[in-house]
Amino acid sequence: MVWNSATISQASKTDARLMTHVTQARACIEEWNDDPKQSDAFLDYQCHSICIALASIIPGLTVVHGCYCGLKQKWHKGKFVDLAWTAKDHSWLTTPNGNIIDPHPVGIIATEPLLVIGRGKNVAFGAGLYFKGHIQKRKYCNKKVAQQVKVLITFLESRRAK
Repeated sequence: MVWNSATISQASKTDARLMTHVTQARACIEEWNDDPKQSDAFLDYQCHSICIALASIIPGLTVVHGCYCGLKQKWHKGKFVDLAWTAKDHSWLTTPNGNIIDPHPVGIIATEPLLVIGRGKNVAFGAGLYFKGHIQKRKYCNKKVAQQVKVLITFLESRRAK
């Protein structure tokens, strides 16, 4: 696991422990999905289902449903003209210290979950981009998500037992 020096200095031991558990669980899922022998048993998930599953099996994590905001470039005739806010429905986890663990980051090429600090001078560039609420319940409370959660919990519990 790689730690950003600005993050690690503001993360508690609890945050580090929870981040380690989430990272290990996500790695276990990805290892399974990358195994060609398991091609017929691919573990499908999205941010909503993986967050619900992880919070169900890792004490200390809380699921938050909302949106993640970012900047979108506006171009006209091949020239940059402006920036505009854009938002995407998203779910993430919070630690008891109010920091964010994002096991399935939006639009970021990341091989591991992100630990985002929820306070301090750089909050606008991290936790300030996550907004609680502003999401229709049907996005995360539906049959597909429920089935994914059930499969993920069963899989992760079976791996933990080994």
